[in-house]
Amino acid sequence: LTISNCGRVHITKVTAPAGETGNFAYTLERLSGADIDFTPRTSASGTLVNDGGSAQLAVLPGTDYRLSENLTGEPTFALESIVCDRPSPGTDGSAGFSVDLSEDTHCEIHNRLRTGTITVKSKDALDLSGCVAVVLCRTATWTRIK
Repeated sequence: LTISNCGRVHITKVTAPAGETGNFAYTLERLSGADIDFTPRTSASGTLVNDGGSAQLAVLPGTDYRLSENLTGEPTFALESIVCDRPSPGTDGSAGFSVDLSEDTHCEIHNRLRTGTITVKSKDALDLSGCVAVVLCRTATWTRIK
């Protein structure tokens, strides 16, 4: 028989696309500013490493927990969502979730790899300044040689 006066928060990293690597900093705290454990401390921070990285924290029961992520060290990722399963599946973990006595609460932090675009603009007129020109045919067509 095990008796506990705490609950557990399991935090897992999910990246899109799957399998991405990185060090993702998170913080767990209570919206009320109350202690999260008997240490006492009002927050806990850690790092989830890579897609699938996880952490487990034993905390006091409460209905006002919040999970956040700091992506300063991972600027190529964007936060998509933080989703927890208490009090119900799909709860927004950044707005508040609950931890029940002797129970597990599971949260996932979802990130998407940022993608960018490169736009190449071309001029209609050929600028030959600083280039070597070669006559390709008798009609005096010019081309740029790199």
